[in-house]
This record gives sequence, C-alpha cells and structure tokens, in this order.
Amino acid sequence: MFGLSYKILFFLPIFCLAFAKNSTFSLKTTKCQFISAKNELFCDSYKGNKTCEAIIDSLPLNFTLFAIGEFKATAGQIPLTWFRLFPRKIDNTGWWYYKHMREENKKMSLHSKDKVSKYNTGIVVVDSLCWNQMAQVIKSSSTFDVIQTERYNYGIFAKPFYRVKMIGTLEIL
Repeated sequence: MFGLSYKILFFLPIFCLAFAKNSTFSLKTTKCQFISAKNELFCDSYKGNKTCEAIIDSLPLNFTLFAIGEFKATAGQIPLTWFRLFPRKIDNTGWWYYKHMREENKKMSLHSKDKVSKYNTGIVVVDSLCWNQMAQVIKSSSTFDVIQTERYNYGIFAKPFYRVKMIGTLEIL
C-alpha cells in the first residue's frame, strides 16, 4: 500500500510538469510601455496588443514603473473609463497609493482625453477610439495580483495602507 502512494507522489509532479509544458494555457498579465520620445503607449495582454498616441499629464517624473489597477467606469450616456496608476517606490520596497504626492486631490490614472479634468493626472490617450481598443486589451489580463499600496499623506482617521487589485504594469521609457 505504501509503495503505490510513494509512486504516485513521485510521478505526479513529473506528469504535471510535462502537462504544463505542453499546455496551451498561458498566464499573462498586461504589460504597457509609454515611449516618451514618440509619445506612444504600447500595451500587450492576453487578447493582443495595441499602440496609441498618448501624452503625460503632470505625473511625478521620478517614477518609471506603475501598477495598473482595476478597470473603472462611470455610468451615464457617455461612460468614461480609466485605470488607476500606483507608482513603484524609488527604493523598490512597495507601491504608493494613486493620489498624487504633491497634490492630494489629483488622482493618477491611465485614461482617455475625455476624462481630463483638474482632478486627473497621468497618461492620457489622445484618440477616443484608440482608447476604447486599448482599454479592451488592458482589461483582458488573465492574471492579477493583490498589492498593498501606501498613502503618502493620510489623516488621523484614514488608513495608511490600501489593498489593490493589480492587473498589469506600466513602464515609462
């Protein structure tokens, strides 16, 4: 009886590795790059990739890596969509919350030009049609991670940390 269970324990990992190697299932998270020299945003995910013309709207320039948060949308006749951006700490020990460090009421996000307001900052896709296609690529991420983000400033009653669902990363080149 013990001989059979040991054989199963020995061969099961080998079988699983062989199956995983030949499997068509692939875990893939969204990866985006903003190429500053070309003002282009490129995103690659499970459903393909997309490149759009984009601009930086007053992001803190010392950050080059951001976590992309979950898809957000407003209701109404013309719904607006966006993804929050969470900057990676310079010392690489974690992530900051999406509120702008110098201006607490500004929120960092990846969004279309239709969402531009005095309260939004981040990467802005110039063409609305291109943004709709880009948003589909970004939110098609087949994997995600839950990260802890730290607030730069917080009041007495506010939490210093927030858990966030990250669906991808954005790198500024």
